[in-house]
Amino acid sequence: MQPSATTLPPLPGGAEDQARRRHTALRHRLLTGHWQDDLEAHILECFSGIRAAELGRPDMSRNLFATVVTQIAALYTLPPVVTNEAGEEVIDPLRVEMNEAGLWQLEQRNQRFQIGMRESVIRVAAVGSPPRLQYRVVPVDAIYAEALPDEPDEPALYVEARLRDLDGEQVWTWDLLDVRNPDDPQYRVLMPEDESTPISDARDMSQKYLGGEFSGDSYPYRYEDGRPFLPLALYHAQRTGRLFDWAENRSMVEGTLTVATLWTFFLHVLKDASWPQRYSIGAILRGQTARGTGYDARSSVPADPASILQFTADGTTSPQLGQWQPGGDPERLEVAISSFERNLAVHYGLSSSDLEQTTGAGSGYAVSLRRSAIRETQRRYEPQNRRADLQLISRSAAIANRAGLGPFPESGYSIHYPGLPMSREEQDQKIQAARADIDAGIASPIDLLLAKRPGLSREGAEEALATLADERRRLAALGIVATNNNGASAT
Repeated sequence: MQPSATTLPPLPGGAEDQARRRHTALRHRLLTGHWQDDLEAHILECFSGIRAAELGRPDMSRNLFATVVTQIAALYTLPPVVTNEAGEEVIDPLRVEMNEAGLWQLEQRNQRFQIGMRESVIRVAAVGSPPRLQYRVVPVDAIYAEALPDEPDEPALYVEARLRDLDGEQVWTWDLLDVRNPDDPQYRVLMPEDESTPISDARDMSQKYLGGEFSGDSYPYRYEDGRPFLPLALYHAQRTGRLFDWAENRSMVEGTLTVATLWTFFLHVLKDASWPQRYSIGAILRGQTARGTGYDARSSVPADPASILQFTADGTTSPQLGQWQPGGDPERLEVAISSFERNLAVHYGLSSSDLEQTTGAGSGYAVSLRRSAIRETQRRYEPQNRRADLQLISRSAAIANRAGLGPFPESGYSIHYPGLPMSREEQDQKIQAARADIDAGIASPIDLLLAKRPGLSREGAEEALATLADERRRLAALGIVATNNNGASAT
C-alpha cells in the first residue's frame, strides 16, 4: 500500500521523525510512479487555479530523479560473487537458498531505494513448511528505528508499520524488534490507536499474528553463540554516523517536480500558444461556452489553425481584427528547460562530463549518464553495500540454521561486485591501451588479459596465461600451431 501525499501509516517518533517520513515518502512515490498528486499540488503552487487548469493534464513523462537514480543503481546488474574464508566461491546450499529467494534481484530494487531515499532495509525470515528463506525490501518511510550510542548508524530498535487483516478489515500494526537489551530481546506485533500511541500503550497482538510469544528466551533471531540480532540489514547511501540522512540532495527531489511542471507548461505552449494569437476590437466572438466551475470558470471557443471564427459587431466602434506573434517558441523553451534539467542533474553529485553529450535542438531532453560515470559511482557505493550485504548473508545463515536448513557458516564471507559490464567500444579502447603499454615496455600480457576479462584478479590472470602457455607447448609438440588472422604463427 502506497501512502498518499498527505497521510502516512501511524508510527512512533515525534515531529522530527514525521518530517523525515513525509519527505522520504515523497521520494518513494517518485521512485515508484505514484507522484501525480504531488505534481498537481506543485503546479498549483506555481500557477493560479485558472492558469493551472489551462495547462491541462500534468506531464509525468519526465521524472529526472527516478531517471538518474535508476542509472546510478547498477551495482547488482550482475550478481555479486560470494566467497568463503579460503577465497573460494560459495557454492553450498546457502547460496542456492539465497538465489531461490531472489535476493540479488531484490537488491536491484533495494539499491534504487537506498540511493533515492538515502536508506533502505532488506528483511529476512524463514517461512513455510518445509522452511525457506524469504527477503523483503522495506522502504524507510514505513519504519521507525533507534540506535545504540556505540553504533549510531545501526538500528537496535526497529518498528515497521504493516497492514494486517482483523475480522475482514485492514488495520495498521507494528512489527517491533528490539535488541537494545541483549538479555531481554523483543519480537512482538502491536496495534496502535494512532500515530500518537506510545509503544508501551499499543495493544499486543503477538498471539494472534505470530502464534505465540517470541521475546526474552524465546527470541528466535540469534547467532550460534546466543547473541540476538535484528533479522534485517540497513543499507546507507552514505555512512554519516546517523541512522537516517533523509535531507541530502533534497533539491534534486523538489527540482524534479519543477522540471515536470515546466514540461507540462511546454506542452501547453506547444498545443495552445505556438501559432499567432488573433484579437478583435469592437467585435464579439460568437459561440462561447462556459467551462469549469467556481474560481476556474471561464468562457472560451475551441479553436485551432484551421478554425473559422465568427464575430458580431458590438456597436461601440468599427470592428477591427488583427493578430500577435505566437505566444511562445516551443523550440527555445525546450532548450531552456533541457538546460535547467541538465544543470539540476549536475547538482546531484555528478559533473557535466558524466553526462552523455548529444547534439540537436532537443539535445538536452534525455539526461543520460556515461557508463564510465556509472561505474565510478558504483565504486563509491561498494564499501557500505559490502558491509550491509555481508551482515545480511551472516544473518541469513543464522536464520537458516535455526530453521533447520543448515548447517551453514555464520561468518567468514567476502563479496565481490562485477557491476556494470563495459561496452564493446570501451573494452576495445582498454585493450588497445594495454597493447600500447606492452609495446612501450610498461605492461605485460597479464595487463592485456585483465583488459579483456574485467573482474579477474592479477593472480588469476597469471595462472590463466601459464595454463595457456602449457597448452600451446603440448599442442606444438603434436604439430598443432595456433595462427592469428594473418596466418602467422601465434606461438
